[in-house]
Amino acid sequence: MTPNAHQESGHLVDVDLLWNFKRTYERFTGGLLRISELQANRSTLEAALANAESSDSEDLREAARALRQWQPLQNANARPVAAKATPAAVEQVEAAVERHATVSPLAIGAAALVCIVLALLSWWKFSEPAAAPVAVAKPPIKQAVEKDAGRAVAAAAPVPVAAAVLPVPVALRIHGSNTVGEKLTPALLEAYFKQRGATEVTRTPGNVAEEQYVRAQLPNTSAATVVEVHAHGSGTAFADMAGGATDIGQASRPIKPEELDRLRPVVGDLTAAGSEHVIGLDGLAVIVHPSNPMASLTTAQIAKLFSGDTQDWSAVGVASGGRVNVYARDDKSGTYDSFKSMVLERFTLKLSPAAKRFESSTELSDAVASDPQGIGFIGLPYVRTAKALAIADHDGAQPILPTAFTVGTEDYPLSRRLYFYMSSKTATPMITDFVDFVLSDAGQDVVRSIGFVSQNLQAAPPAALSDAPPEYAAIASGARRLSLNIRFRPNSDDMDTKAQRDLKRIVDYLAAHGTNRVTLLGFTDTSGDAKQNRVLSARRAKAVAEALTARGVNPATVRGLGAIMPVASNDNDTGRTRNRRVEVWLS
Repeated sequence: MTPNAHQESGHLVDVDLLWNFKRTYERFTGGLLRISELQANRSTLEAALANAESSDSEDLREAARALRQWQPLQNANARPVAAKATPAAVEQVEAAVERHATVSPLAIGAAALVCIVLALLSWWKFSEPAAAPVAVAKPPIKQAVEKDAGRAVAAAAPVPVAAAVLPVPVALRIHGSNTVGEKLTPALLEAYFKQRGATEVTRTPGNVAEEQYVRAQLPNTSAATVVEVHAHGSGTAFADMAGGATDIGQASRPIKPEELDRLRPVVGDLTAAGSEHVIGLDGLAVIVHPSNPMASLTTAQIAKLFSGDTQDWSAVGVASGGRVNVYARDDKSGTYDSFKSMVLERFTLKLSPAAKRFESSTELSDAVASDPQGIGFIGLPYVRTAKALAIADHDGAQPILPTAFTVGTEDYPLSRRLYFYMSSKTATPMITDFVDFVLSDAGQDVVRSIGFVSQNLQAAPPAALSDAPPEYAAIASGARRLSLNIRFRPNSDDMDTKAQRDLKRIVDYLAAHGTNRVTLLGFTDTSGDAKQNRVLSARRAKAVAEALTARGVNPATVRGLGAIMPVASNDNDTGRTRNRRVEVWLS
Protein backbone atom coordinates (compact mmCIF):
# COMPACT_ATOMS: atom_id res chain seq x y z
CA MET A 1 0.00 0.00 0.00
CA THR A 2 1.36 3.42 -0.90
CA PRO A 3 2.03 5.94 1.91
CA ASN A 4 -0.94 8.10 0.95
CA ALA A 5 -3.43 5.26 0.77
CA HIS A 6 -5.81 4.63 3.66
CA GLN A 7 -8.31 1.93 4.52
CA GLU A 8 -11.57 1.99 6.42
CA SER A 9 -14.77 -0.06 6.16
CA GLY A 10 -13.12 -2.56 3.87
CA HIS A 11 -11.96 -0.37 0.98
CA LEU A 12 -8.75 1.46 0.17
CA VAL A 13 -8.58 5.00 -1.17
CA ASP A 14 -5.56 6.88 -2.50
CA VAL A 15 -5.65 10.32 -0.87
CA ASP A 16 -4.13 12.29 -3.75
CA LEU A 17 -6.57 10.84 -6.26
CA LEU A 18 -9.44 11.31 -3.83
CA TRP A 19 -8.63 14.98 -3.23
CA ASN A 20 -8.42 15.60 -6.97
CA PHE A 21 -11.80 13.94 -7.43
CA LYS A 22 -13.38 15.90 -4.53
CA ARG A 23 -12.21 19.28 -5.83
CA THR A 24 -13.20 18.56 -9.42
CA TYR A 25 -16.61 17.25 -8.31
CA GLU A 26 -17.34 20.39 -6.24
CA ARG A 27 -16.18 22.71 -9.03
CA PHE A 28 -18.45 21.22 -11.68
CA THR A 29 -21.50 20.14 -9.65
CA GLY A 30 -21.77 22.69 -6.84
CA GLY A 31 -22.15 19.79 -4.40
CA LEU A 32 -19.86 19.32 -1.42
CA LEU A 33 -18.12 16.04 -0.56
CA ARG A 34 -16.33 15.11 2.62
CA ILE A 35 -13.13 13.10 2.44
CA SER A 36 -14.14 11.31 5.64
CA GLU A 37 -17.48 10.20 4.14
CA LEU A 38 -15.83 8.88 0.98
CA GLN A 39 -13.22 6.98 2.97
CA ALA A 40 -15.61 5.63 5.56
CA ASN A 41 -18.26 4.22 3.23
CA ARG A 42 -17.83 2.46 -0.09
CA SER A 43 -21.48 3.09 -1.03
CA THR A 44 -21.02 6.85 -0.63
CA LEU A 45 -17.93 6.73 -2.85
CA GLU A 46 -19.74 4.67 -5.50
CA ALA A 47 -22.65 7.10 -5.55
CA ALA A 48 -20.31 10.05 -6.06
CA LEU A 49 -18.39 8.22 -8.81
CA ALA A 50 -21.61 7.31 -10.61
CA ASN A 51 -22.72 10.93 -10.43
CA ALA A 52 -19.41 12.08 -11.88
CA GLU A 53 -19.38 9.51 -14.67
CA SER A 54 -22.75 10.74 -15.92
CA SER A 55 -21.58 14.37 -15.90
CA ASP A 56 -21.19 16.53 -19.03
CA SER A 57 -17.74 17.58 -17.80
CA GLU A 58 -14.84 15.65 -19.30
CA ASP A 59 -12.60 16.85 -16.44
CA LEU A 60 -14.96 15.38 -13.87
CA ARG A 61 -15.32 12.10 -15.77
CA GLU A 62 -11.52 11.89 -16.04
CA ALA A 63 -11.12 12.43 -12.27
CA ALA A 64 -13.60 9.61 -11.66
CA ARG A 65 -11.78 7.29 -14.11
CA ALA A 66 -8.44 7.98 -12.44
CA LEU A 67 -9.88 7.05 -9.06
CA ARG A 68 -11.60 3.91 -10.37
CA GLN A 69 -8.43 2.72 -12.16
CA TRP A 70 -6.35 2.72 -9.00
CA GLN A 71 -5.72 -1.01 -8.52
CA PRO A 72 -6.43 -1.46 -4.79
CA LEU A 73 -9.74 0.38 -5.20
CA GLN A 74 -10.84 -2.15 -7.82
CA ASN A 75 -10.49 -4.94 -5.28
CA ALA A 76 -12.94 -4.29 -2.49
CA ASN A 77 -11.50 -7.27 -0.61
CA ALA A 78 -7.92 -5.98 -0.63
CA ARG A 79 -6.02 -7.43 2.33
CA PRO A 80 -5.84 -4.95 5.22
CA VAL A 81 -2.38 -3.84 6.26
CA ALA A 82 -1.31 -3.05 9.80
CA ALA A 83 -0.85 0.63 10.52
CA LYS A 84 0.63 2.70 13.31
CA ALA A 85 -1.58 4.68 15.65
CA THR A 86 -0.71 7.96 17.27
CA PRO A 87 -0.52 8.09 21.10
CA ALA A 88 -3.72 10.14 21.05
CA ALA A 89 -5.45 7.40 19.08
CA VAL A 90 -4.29 4.80 21.58
CA GLU A 91 -5.65 6.91 24.45
CA GLN A 92 -9.02 7.30 22.72
CA VAL A 93 -9.34 3.53 22.25
CA GLU A 94 -8.25 2.78 25.83
CA ALA A 95 -10.91 5.21 27.08
CA ALA A 96 -13.47 3.41 24.96
CA VAL A 97 -12.45 0.05 26.46
CA GLU A 98 -13.32 1.33 29.92
CA ARG A 99 -16.83 2.22 28.74
CA HIS A 100 -17.63 -1.34 27.60
CA ALA A 101 -17.99 -4.43 29.76
CA THR A 102 -17.22 -6.89 26.97
CA VAL A 103 -14.97 -6.58 23.96
CA SER A 104 -15.06 -8.43 20.69
CA PRO A 105 -11.52 -9.43 19.62
CA LEU A 106 -12.53 -8.98 16.00
CA ALA A 107 -13.22 -5.28 16.65
CA ILE A 108 -9.70 -4.50 17.87
CA GLY A 109 -8.23 -3.68 14.49
CA ALA A 110 -11.28 -1.78 13.29
CA ALA A 111 -11.27 0.39 16.39
CA ALA A 112 -7.60 1.21 16.04
CA LEU A 113 -7.97 2.05 12.35
CA VAL A 114 -10.93 4.32 13.10
CA CYS A 115 -8.75 6.27 15.52
CA ILE A 116 -5.90 6.44 12.98
CA VAL A 117 -8.25 7.92 10.40
CA LEU A 118 -9.64 10.39 12.97
CA ALA A 119 -6.12 11.57 13.73
CA LEU A 120 -5.37 12.00 10.03
CA LEU A 121 -8.64 13.85 9.46
CA SER A 122 -7.82 16.29 12.25
CA TRP A 123 -4.65 17.14 10.30
CA TRP A 124 -6.63 17.63 7.07
CA LYS A 125 -9.42 19.60 8.79
CA PHE A 126 -8.25 23.12 7.97
CA SER A 127 -8.09 22.55 4.22
CA GLU A 128 -11.37 20.65 3.81
CA PRO A 129 -14.66 22.61 3.67
CA ALA A 130 -17.28 20.78 5.72
CA ALA A 131 -20.36 19.36 4.11
CA ALA A 132 -23.70 19.60 5.83
CA PRO A 133 -23.96 16.85 8.44
CA VAL A 134 -25.84 13.82 7.17
CA ALA A 135 -27.60 11.51 9.59
CA VAL A 136 -26.24 8.00 8.94
CA ALA A 137 -27.16 5.14 11.26
CA LYS A 138 -24.03 3.58 12.74
CA PRO A 139 -23.97 0.34 14.73
CA PRO A 140 -22.32 0.40 18.15
CA ILE A 141 -18.70 -0.72 18.04
CA LYS A 142 -17.00 -2.40 20.96
CA GLN A 143 -13.43 -1.19 21.09
CA ALA A 144 -10.12 -2.46 22.41
CA VAL A 145 -6.44 -2.24 21.62
CA GLU A 146 -3.41 -4.46 21.79
CA LYS A 147 -0.22 -2.75 22.93
CA ASP A 148 3.14 -3.72 21.49
CA ALA A 149 6.01 -1.38 22.42
CA GLY A 150 3.65 1.57 22.49
CA ARG A 151 2.09 0.75 19.12
CA ALA A 152 -1.47 -0.21 18.29
CA VAL A 153 -1.55 -3.20 15.94
CA ALA A 154 -4.62 -3.31 13.74
CA ALA A 155 -6.31 -6.66 13.25
CA ALA A 156 -8.60 -7.26 10.29
CA ALA A 157 -12.29 -6.83 11.06
CA PRO A 158 -14.84 -5.59 8.54
CA VAL A 159 -17.17 -2.99 10.03
CA PRO A 160 -20.80 -3.08 8.85
CA VAL A 161 -22.25 0.24 7.70
CA ALA A 162 -25.73 1.44 6.90
CA ALA A 163 -26.72 2.32 3.35
CA ALA A 164 -25.06 5.65 2.59
CA VAL A 165 -26.63 8.86 1.39
CA LEU A 166 -24.51 11.27 -0.64
CA PRO A 167 -23.79 14.38 1.49
CA VAL A 168 -26.44 17.07 0.99
CA PRO A 169 -24.95 19.78 -1.25
CA VAL A 170 -24.42 23.09 0.50
CA ALA A 171 -26.06 25.83 -1.54
CA LEU A 172 -24.32 28.71 0.22
CA ARG A 173 -21.38 29.10 2.61
CA ILE A 174 -21.10 32.12 4.93
CA HIS A 175 -17.96 32.34 7.10
CA GLY A 176 -16.42 34.92 9.39
CA SER A 177 -17.46 37.13 12.29
CA ASN A 178 -18.83 35.59 15.46
CA THR A 179 -20.65 38.86 16.21
CA VAL A 180 -22.54 38.56 12.92
CA GLY A 181 -22.65 34.80 12.52
CA GLU A 182 -23.67 33.60 15.96
CA LYS A 183 -27.26 34.90 15.80
CA LEU A 184 -27.79 37.48 13.05
CA THR A 185 -26.89 35.52 9.92
CA PRO A 186 -28.96 32.44 10.88
CA ALA A 187 -31.93 34.69 11.70
CA LEU A 188 -31.58 36.48 8.35
CA LEU A 189 -31.46 33.14 6.53
CA GLU A 190 -34.57 31.89 8.31
CA ALA A 191 -36.50 35.06 7.45
CA TYR A 192 -35.26 34.95 3.85
CA PHE A 193 -36.35 31.34 3.33
CA LYS A 194 -39.74 31.95 4.93
CA GLN A 195 -40.32 34.95 2.68
CA ARG A 196 -39.50 32.69 -0.27
CA GLY A 197 -42.25 30.29 0.82
CA ALA A 198 -40.25 27.60 2.62
CA THR A 199 -42.49 25.15 4.45
CA GLU A 200 -39.83 24.00 6.88
CA VAL A 201 -36.77 25.90 8.14
CA THR A 202 -34.46 24.40 10.75
CA ARG A 203 -31.05 24.99 12.29
CA THR A 204 -28.58 22.15 12.84
CA PRO A 205 -25.40 22.52 14.91
CA GLY A 206 -22.14 21.64 13.19
CA ASN A 207 -19.44 19.28 14.41
CA VAL A 208 -17.58 22.03 16.27
CA ALA A 209 -18.62 25.08 18.26
CA GLU A 210 -19.51 28.29 16.37
CA GLU A 211 -20.68 26.32 13.30
CA GLN A 212 -24.25 25.59 12.22
CA TYR A 213 -26.39 24.81 9.19
CA VAL A 214 -29.69 26.37 8.19
CA ARG A 215 -31.91 24.04 6.15
CA ALA A 216 -35.06 24.98 4.26
CA GLN A 217 -37.55 23.08 2.17
CA LEU A 218 -38.43 25.49 -0.64
CA PRO A 219 -41.48 25.13 -2.90
CA ASN A 220 -41.11 22.90 -5.95
CA THR A 221 -37.84 21.35 -4.74
CA SER A 222 -37.28 17.74 -3.73
CA ALA A 223 -34.15 18.24 -1.63
CA ALA A 224 -33.57 20.68 1.22
CA THR A 225 -31.54 23.83 0.59
CA VAL A 226 -28.65 23.97 3.06
CA VAL A 227 -26.57 26.99 4.09
CA GLU A 228 -23.37 26.60 6.08
CA VAL A 229 -22.59 29.29 8.68
CA HIS A 230 -19.16 29.36 10.35
CA ALA A 231 -18.57 32.09 12.96
CA HIS A 232 -14.92 31.92 14.02
CA GLY A 233 -14.02 35.62 13.63
CA SER A 234 -13.83 38.30 10.94
CA GLY A 235 -10.28 37.38 9.97
CA THR A 236 -11.47 33.92 8.90
CA ALA A 237 -13.90 35.51 6.43
CA PHE A 238 -11.06 36.81 4.28
CA ALA A 239 -8.81 33.78 4.79
CA ASP A 240 -11.65 31.51 3.65
CA MET A 241 -12.45 33.76 0.68
CA ALA A 242 -8.81 33.53 -0.37
CA GLY A 243 -8.99 29.75 -0.21
CA GLY A 244 -12.34 29.46 -1.96
CA ALA A 245 -13.94 27.99 1.17
CA THR A 246 -16.77 30.52 1.48
CA ASP A 247 -19.16 32.41 -0.79
CA ILE A 248 -19.87 35.32 1.58
CA GLY A 249 -17.51 36.73 4.18
CA GLN A 250 -19.22 38.19 7.25
CA ALA A 251 -17.22 40.80 9.17
CA SER A 252 -17.69 43.23 12.03
CA ARG A 253 -14.95 45.49 10.66
CA PRO A 254 -14.00 46.77 7.21
CA ILE A 255 -11.56 44.74 5.15
CA LYS A 256 -7.93 45.67 5.82
CA PRO A 257 -5.72 47.03 3.00
CA GLU A 258 -3.45 43.99 3.08
CA GLU A 259 -6.46 41.64 2.89
CA LEU A 260 -7.89 43.67 0.03
CA ASP A 261 -4.63 43.46 -1.93
CA ARG A 262 -4.26 39.74 -1.30
CA LEU A 263 -7.81 38.97 -2.42
CA ARG A 264 -7.98 41.30 -5.43
CA PRO A 265 -6.46 38.79 -7.90
CA VAL A 266 -8.79 36.07 -6.59
CA VAL A 267 -12.19 37.76 -6.20
CA GLY A 268 -11.74 41.33 -7.47
CA ASP A 269 -12.15 44.61 -5.60
CA LEU A 270 -14.08 43.84 -2.41
CA THR A 271 -14.69 47.54 -1.72
CA ALA A 272 -16.71 47.93 -4.92
CA ALA A 273 -20.45 48.64 -4.61
CA GLY A 274 -21.42 45.12 -5.71
CA SER A 275 -19.04 43.41 -3.30
CA GLU A 276 -19.07 45.34 -0.01
CA HIS A 277 -22.44 45.54 1.77
CA VAL A 278 -23.13 47.18 5.14
CA ILE A 279 -25.82 44.92 6.57
CA GLY A 280 -26.35 46.74 9.86
CA LEU A 281 -24.69 48.81 12.57
CA ASP A 282 -23.41 47.99 15.99
CA GLY A 283 -22.01 49.82 18.96
CA LEU A 284 -19.10 48.41 20.91
CA ALA A 285 -20.46 48.64 24.41
CA VAL A 286 -18.02 48.88 27.30
CA ILE A 287 -19.64 46.82 30.03
CA VAL A 288 -19.21 46.40 33.77
CA HIS A 289 -21.00 44.59 36.57
CA PRO A 290 -24.48 46.06 37.32
CA SER A 291 -23.32 47.08 40.81
CA ASN A 292 -20.42 49.18 39.50
CA PRO A 293 -21.25 52.88 40.21
CA MET A 294 -19.29 54.11 37.17
CA ALA A 295 -21.58 55.85 34.63
CA SER A 296 -19.17 57.02 31.92
CA LEU A 297 -15.56 56.85 30.78
CA THR A 298 -13.41 58.61 28.19
CA THR A 299 -11.72 56.59 25.49
CA ALA A 300 -8.36 57.40 27.12
CA GLN A 301 -9.53 55.93 30.43
CA ILE A 302 -10.85 52.85 28.64
CA ALA A 303 -7.51 52.32 26.87
CA LYS A 304 -5.61 52.44 30.18
CA LEU A 305 -8.02 50.05 31.88
CA PHE A 306 -7.81 47.46 29.11
CA SER A 307 -4.04 47.76 28.68
CA GLY A 308 -3.38 47.25 32.38
CA ASP A 309 -1.92 50.74 32.85
CA THR A 310 -4.83 51.34 35.23
CA GLN A 311 -5.16 48.33 37.50
CA ASP A 312 -7.38 49.59 40.31
CA TRP A 313 -10.92 50.97 40.03
CA SER A 314 -10.10 53.80 42.44
CA ALA A 315 -7.96 55.41 39.69
CA VAL A 316 -11.12 56.19 37.68
CA GLY A 317 -13.23 57.37 40.59
CA VAL A 318 -14.78 54.20 41.99
CA ALA A 319 -14.56 54.78 45.72
CA SER A 320 -14.67 51.11 46.68
CA GLY A 321 -11.65 50.43 44.47
CA GLY A 322 -10.37 46.94 43.87
CA ARG A 323 -8.44 45.17 41.14
CA VAL A 324 -9.67 45.61 37.56
CA ASN A 325 -10.37 42.30 35.81
CA VAL A 326 -10.21 42.64 32.02
CA TYR A 327 -12.31 40.56 29.62
CA ALA A 328 -11.79 40.63 25.83
CA ARG A 329 -12.65 38.81 22.62
CA ASP A 330 -10.07 36.56 20.94
CA ASP A 331 -7.55 37.65 18.28
CA LYS A 332 -9.66 36.37 15.35
CA SER A 333 -12.61 38.50 16.36
CA GLY A 334 -13.69 41.55 14.37
CA THR A 335 -14.98 42.95 17.67
CA TYR A 336 -11.44 42.82 19.03
CA ASP A 337 -10.01 44.29 15.81
CA SER A 338 -12.45 47.20 16.05
CA PHE A 339 -11.72 47.81 19.72
CA LYS A 340 -7.99 47.60 19.12
CA SER A 341 -8.07 50.15 16.29
CA MET A 342 -10.61 52.54 17.87
CA VAL A 343 -9.20 52.50 21.40
CA LEU A 344 -5.89 50.75 22.08
CA GLU A 345 -3.89 51.71 18.99
CA ARG A 346 -5.13 55.27 19.20
CA PHE A 347 -3.20 55.60 22.46
CA THR A 348 -0.31 53.34 21.39
CA LEU A 349 -1.29 50.67 23.89
CA LYS A 350 -1.78 46.92 23.79
CA LEU A 351 -4.28 44.67 25.46
CA SER A 352 -3.24 43.48 28.90
CA PRO A 353 -1.69 39.99 28.78
CA ALA A 354 -3.78 39.22 31.88
CA ALA A 355 -7.04 39.72 29.94
CA LYS A 356 -9.36 36.72 29.81
CA ARG A 357 -10.12 35.97 26.15
CA PHE A 358 -13.36 34.59 24.67
CA GLU A 359 -14.43 33.38 21.23
CA SER A 360 -18.10 33.74 22.19
CA SER A 361 -19.66 37.17 22.71
CA THR A 362 -22.36 35.74 24.94
CA GLU A 363 -19.91 34.00 27.25
CA LEU A 364 -17.81 37.15 27.62
CA SER A 365 -20.80 39.28 28.56
CA ASP A 366 -22.05 36.78 31.11
CA ALA A 367 -18.58 36.54 32.65
CA VAL A 368 -18.43 40.32 33.18
CA ALA A 369 -21.97 40.37 34.56
CA SER A 370 -20.90 37.87 37.22
CA ASP A 371 -17.67 39.71 38.22
CA PRO A 372 -18.05 42.93 40.31
CA GLN A 373 -14.47 43.89 39.39
CA GLY A 374 -14.85 43.09 35.69
CA ILE A 375 -14.81 45.26 32.56
CA GLY A 376 -15.23 44.10 29.00
CA PHE A 377 -16.22 45.24 25.50
CA ILE A 378 -18.90 43.62 23.42
CA GLY A 379 -21.29 44.16 20.51
CA LEU A 380 -24.46 46.02 21.48
CA PRO A 381 -26.81 42.99 21.28
CA TYR A 382 -24.67 41.10 23.79
CA VAL A 383 -24.89 43.53 26.73
CA ARG A 384 -27.46 41.16 28.24
CA THR A 385 -27.43 41.55 32.06
CA ALA A 386 -24.23 43.62 32.20
CA LYS A 387 -24.21 47.44 32.44
CA ALA A 388 -23.20 49.57 29.44
CA LEU A 389 -21.31 52.83 30.05
CA ALA A 390 -21.63 56.20 28.28
CA ILE A 391 -18.46 57.04 26.34
CA ALA A 392 -16.83 60.43 25.72
CA ASP A 393 -14.49 60.50 22.72
CA HIS A 394 -12.06 62.85 24.48
CA ASP A 395 -11.76 64.98 27.60
CA GLY A 396 -14.45 67.64 27.68
CA ALA A 397 -16.68 65.87 25.14
CA GLN A 398 -20.24 64.92 26.02
CA PRO A 399 -20.47 61.22 27.06
CA ILE A 400 -22.84 59.35 24.72
CA LEU A 401 -24.70 56.15 25.48
CA PRO A 402 -24.96 53.58 22.71
CA THR A 403 -28.55 53.80 21.40
CA ALA A 404 -30.16 52.94 18.08
CA PHE A 405 -30.04 56.60 17.03
CA THR A 406 -26.49 57.44 18.17
CA VAL A 407 -25.16 54.25 16.60
CA GLY A 408 -27.25 54.78 13.43
CA THR A 409 -25.72 58.22 12.89
CA GLU A 410 -22.35 56.82 14.01
CA ASP A 411 -22.01 59.70 16.50
CA TYR A 412 -21.42 57.22 19.33
CA PRO A 413 -17.61 56.99 19.65
CA LEU A 414 -17.47 53.20 19.44
CA SER A 415 -20.01 52.62 16.68
CA ARG A 416 -19.11 50.31 13.82
CA ARG A 417 -20.50 48.77 10.66
CA LEU A 418 -21.29 45.12 10.02
CA TYR A 419 -20.46 43.75 6.58
CA PHE A 420 -21.10 41.06 4.04
CA TYR A 421 -18.36 40.71 1.42
CA MET A 422 -18.78 38.72 -1.76
CA SER A 423 -17.23 38.48 -5.18
CA SER A 424 -19.46 40.07 -7.80
CA LYS A 425 -17.66 37.87 -10.35
CA THR A 426 -18.93 34.61 -8.90
CA ALA A 427 -22.18 35.63 -7.17
CA THR A 428 -24.96 33.17 -7.89
CA PRO A 429 -28.62 34.27 -8.20
CA MET A 430 -29.24 32.92 -4.69
CA ILE A 431 -26.35 34.95 -3.20
CA THR A 432 -27.54 38.15 -4.88
CA ASP A 433 -31.15 37.50 -3.89
CA PHE A 434 -30.22 36.82 -0.26
CA VAL A 435 -28.06 39.96 0.05
CA ASP A 436 -30.83 42.06 -1.52
CA PHE A 437 -33.22 40.69 1.10
CA VAL A 438 -30.78 41.52 3.92
CA LEU A 439 -30.57 45.14 2.73
CA SER A 440 -34.34 45.48 2.31
CA ASP A 441 -36.70 46.86 4.96
CA ALA A 442 -37.69 43.31 5.90
CA GLY A 443 -34.08 42.23 6.31
CA GLN A 444 -33.26 45.32 8.36
CA ASP A 445 -36.22 44.55 10.63
CA VAL A 446 -34.49 41.24 11.39
CA VAL A 447 -31.26 43.14 12.16
CA ARG A 448 -33.18 45.24 14.69
CA SER A 449 -34.95 42.23 16.21
CA ILE A 450 -31.61 40.56 17.00
CA GLY A 451 -30.47 43.70 18.85
CA PHE A 452 -28.25 45.38 16.28
CA VAL A 453 -29.08 48.76 14.75
CA SER A 454 -31.19 48.67 11.62
CA GLN A 455 -30.57 50.97 8.67
CA ASN A 456 -34.30 51.62 8.37
CA LEU A 457 -34.59 55.34 9.05
CA GLN A 458 -36.13 57.29 11.88
CA ALA A 459 -36.25 61.04 12.48
CA ALA A 460 -35.65 62.68 15.86
CA PRO A 461 -35.30 66.22 17.21
CA PRO A 462 -31.76 67.34 18.00
CA ALA A 463 -30.11 66.90 21.36
CA ALA A 464 -29.53 70.01 23.48
CA LEU A 465 -28.17 72.81 21.28
CA SER A 466 -26.92 75.10 24.07
CA ASP A 467 -23.29 74.33 23.27
CA ALA A 468 -23.72 74.31 19.48
CA PRO A 469 -22.33 77.11 17.29
CA PRO A 470 -25.09 79.67 16.48
CA GLU A 471 -25.06 78.85 12.78
CA TYR A 472 -25.68 75.17 13.48
CA ALA A 473 -28.26 75.82 16.21
CA ALA A 474 -30.27 78.14 13.94
CA ILE A 475 -30.62 75.42 11.29
CA ALA A 476 -31.28 72.55 13.69
CA SER A 477 -33.80 74.37 15.89
CA GLY A 478 -37.28 73.04 15.17
CA ALA A 479 -35.96 70.45 12.69
CA ARG A 480 -35.64 66.70 12.90
CA ARG A 481 -32.53 64.73 11.99
CA LEU A 482 -32.52 61.46 10.06
CA SER A 483 -30.71 58.56 11.73
CA LEU A 484 -27.82 58.41 9.28
CA ASN A 485 -24.83 60.37 8.10
CA ILE A 486 -23.65 60.25 4.50
CA ARG A 487 -19.95 59.43 4.48
CA PHE A 488 -17.25 59.33 1.83
CA ARG A 489 -14.34 57.27 0.67
CA PRO A 490 -10.99 58.34 2.17
CA ASN A 491 -9.58 61.52 0.57
CA SER A 492 -12.48 61.69 -1.87
CA ASP A 493 -15.82 63.33 -2.61
CA ASP A 494 -17.14 59.93 -3.71
CA MET A 495 -19.75 58.48 -1.39
CA ASP A 496 -18.89 55.15 0.22
CA THR A 497 -20.84 51.92 -0.41
CA LYS A 498 -23.23 52.46 2.50
CA ALA A 499 -24.06 56.01 1.37
CA GLN A 500 -25.04 54.77 -2.07
CA ARG A 501 -27.70 52.56 -0.49
CA ASP A 502 -28.67 55.29 1.99
CA LEU A 503 -29.70 57.62 -0.83
CA LYS A 504 -32.51 55.23 -1.73
CA ARG A 505 -33.47 54.92 1.93
CA ILE A 506 -33.77 58.70 2.18
CA VAL A 507 -35.99 58.91 -0.90
CA ASP A 508 -38.19 56.05 0.33
CA TYR A 509 -38.54 57.63 3.78
CA LEU A 510 -39.55 61.00 2.33
CA ALA A 511 -42.13 59.36 0.09
CA ALA A 512 -43.59 57.33 2.96
CA HIS A 513 -43.81 60.30 5.37
CA GLY A 514 -45.06 62.95 2.97
CA THR A 515 -42.25 65.44 3.45
CA ASN A 516 -39.77 66.79 0.98
CA ARG A 517 -38.10 69.76 2.70
CA VAL A 518 -34.53 68.58 3.19
CA THR A 519 -31.48 70.37 4.59
CA LEU A 520 -28.00 68.98 3.93
CA LEU A 521 -25.11 70.06 6.17
CA GLY A 522 -21.58 69.12 5.16
CA PHE A 523 -18.64 68.76 7.58
CA THR A 524 -14.91 68.03 7.47
CA ASP A 525 -12.18 67.17 9.94
CA THR A 526 -9.77 69.86 11.17
CA SER A 527 -6.97 69.01 8.75
CA GLY A 528 -5.98 71.89 6.49
CA ASP A 529 -7.05 75.52 6.23
CA ALA A 530 -10.43 76.49 7.74
CA LYS A 531 -11.54 78.30 4.56
CA GLN A 532 -10.64 75.31 2.40
CA ASN A 533 -12.55 73.05 4.78
CA ARG A 534 -15.66 75.19 4.29
CA VAL A 535 -15.33 74.76 0.54
CA LEU A 536 -14.74 71.00 0.86
CA SER A 537 -17.70 70.50 3.21
CA ALA A 538 -19.97 72.43 0.83
CA ARG A 539 -18.75 70.32 -2.10
CA ARG A 540 -19.63 67.15 -0.22
CA ALA A 541 -23.11 68.46 0.64
CA LYS A 542 -23.59 69.45 -2.99
CA ALA A 543 -22.59 65.96 -4.18
CA VAL A 544 -25.32 64.47 -1.99
CA ALA A 545 -27.82 67.11 -3.21
CA GLU A 546 -27.10 66.24 -6.83
CA ALA A 547 -27.56 62.53 -6.15
CA LEU A 548 -30.91 63.19 -4.44
CA THR A 549 -32.04 65.53 -7.21
CA ALA A 550 -31.38 62.77 -9.73
CA ARG A 551 -33.77 60.64 -7.65
CA GLY A 552 -36.52 63.27 -7.60
CA VAL A 553 -35.72 65.05 -4.31
CA ASN A 554 -34.63 68.71 -4.39
CA PRO A 555 -33.00 69.73 -1.08
CA ALA A 556 -34.11 73.14 0.19
CA THR A 557 -30.82 74.02 1.90
CA VAL A 558 -27.32 72.83 1.06
CA ARG A 559 -24.55 74.22 3.22
CA GLY A 560 -20.96 73.45 4.23
CA LEU A 561 -20.01 74.15 7.83
CA GLY A 562 -16.37 73.05 7.74
CA ALA A 563 -14.88 71.48 10.86
CA ILE A 564 -17.39 72.69 13.46
CA MET A 565 -19.41 70.20 15.55
CA PRO A 566 -17.00 67.24 15.40
CA VAL A 567 -18.53 63.93 16.42
CA ALA A 568 -15.14 62.36 17.13
CA SER A 569 -11.60 63.35 17.98
CA ASN A 570 -9.49 64.69 15.11
CA ASP A 571 -6.28 63.20 16.51
CA ASN A 572 -6.65 59.84 14.74
CA ASP A 573 -7.70 58.49 11.33
CA THR A 574 -10.85 56.80 12.64
CA GLY A 575 -12.12 60.02 14.23
CA ARG A 576 -11.26 62.18 11.24
CA THR A 577 -13.10 59.76 8.94
CA ARG A 578 -16.23 60.01 11.07
CA ASN A 579 -16.08 63.81 11.11
CA ARG A 580 -16.18 63.91 7.27
CA ARG A 581 -19.92 63.63 6.81
CA VAL A 582 -23.17 65.11 5.54
CA GLU A 583 -26.07 65.28 7.99
CA VAL A 584 -29.65 65.10 6.70
CA TRP A 585 -32.30 67.27 8.40
CA LEU A 586 -36.04 67.56 7.79
CA SER A 587 -38.21 70.58 8.49
